[in-house]
Amino acid sequence: MEPTHKNRPSPLEKVVPTLSYLGLVYAASGFFNEVYIARLWPRWHIDSIFLSRFSEIFVIVGFGLYRLRVEKNAYTRRRILALILFMASLWGVIPLFFPFHEPHVGLVPFSIEFPGVHVPGALTYFVWLTLIFFFGRRVDCGWCCPCVGIRETAGAPFRKATIKGGTAWRLRHIQWIFAAFHVIYLVLIFLPSHPFAATFFTLFWTIIPLGYYVSFLVIPWTGNRNFCRYLCPFGSVYGAVSVAGFYRIDANPALCHQCGRCDRDCDMGVPVSVLVREKGVINDSSCTGCGRCVSGCPNRVLSFRDVRDVFRRDDESKQR
Repeated sequence: MEPTHKNRPSPLEKVVPTLSYLGLVYAASGFFNEVYIARLWPRWHIDSIFLSRFSEIFVIVGFGLYRLRVEKNAYTRRRILALILFMASLWGVIPLFFPFHEPHVGLVPFSIEFPGVHVPGALTYFVWLTLIFFFGRRVDCGWCCPCVGIRETAGAPFRKATIKGGTAWRLRHIQWIFAAFHVIYLVLIFLPSHPFAATFFTLFWTIIPLGYYVSFLVIPWTGNRNFCRYLCPFGSVYGAVSVAGFYRIDANPALCHQCGRCDRDCDMGVPVSVLVREKGVINDSSCTGCGRCVSGCPNRVLSFRDVRDVFRRDDESKQR
């Protein structure tokens, strides 16, 4: 049967993947221009806000507005709106127009500019860990992280390229190598100053940002969450804190028809249907709490749980 006119992609939809990839390249170019070209080839450096670390924020906001228009899932649309607002204000306007250095503890290699949620030792870093313990990794990796912002907006057309299955799922353990780097960093800031610490800090802030921006360039072939799945030292530690805390996704296996939609919706490659069948709960460090599996399930098998549900149960018990 020939596809109907309604099923045919519009001219705009046809060029969105190309535009999205150009947006990803532009975001990465801003970082390389500001960090590497400025230092190694200053003659070729372009001193402009439009080709700097703020390039990523411009991409997130621009493509985010488009995603708001085309996204059909109401929950995801709210999350994209939150990402746009947080990126534009918390990560954009405040650092650009109202920059200030926030308090920190321990030995830190540089002055920490707000928001320092991804810098061990910053005040907001510890606030973030506390919130994640109570509400899950989704506090950062679902609603308020530039990595998530650009992958859920400019990276969205490449979600279907996500590599899934047994091998890809087992490879998630690579993340613990980078989590170890994170933990070592956290330990070193509380030890007396030592040349090793300075070398380690330099290595950390060279490898992680470089891997982060290079990952933009291969998203069309690996899926939009490539860095989040395997390389992010922050997300892996946040995931461990999340598992240790109150957050999880409960499941009712009796309602599950094993349609596989949750597996297809998960950009982190989590085998949701298997966990539903075998454990009745999704409480894995890889779960970012994006909610696609919960809001997309046709039988309402899945539901979020966090610290708020503890108080709800207490209230219900008192009412009885």
